[in-house]
Amino acid sequence: MRTKEFTFTADHFHLLWKALHDREEKLNAIIETSEDDDSDEFVFVSNDIDYLRGFMRWFEKEGRTVFNDSVFDLSEEAIKP
Repeated sequence: MRTKEFTFTADHFHLLWKALHDREEKLNAIIETSEDDDSDEFVFVSNDIDYLRGFMRWFEKEGRTVFNDSVFDLSEEAIKP
């Protein structure tokens, strides 16, 4: 396994957090509108959302050790220092 360290400002972390939530919403929409739970698309999307949610749990845990709660706010307001 390869590893890479990244450095995020609060603004960058916030933007990525919002993008992850946006992606989760889009994947949820596909699952909710799927008419065939056995289709390849449904299976692939289900796997993607499982991996995404696992990453989001890890990312949130790591972020909470560094940033305040405002970086997790999904509203359109600016991040509070």
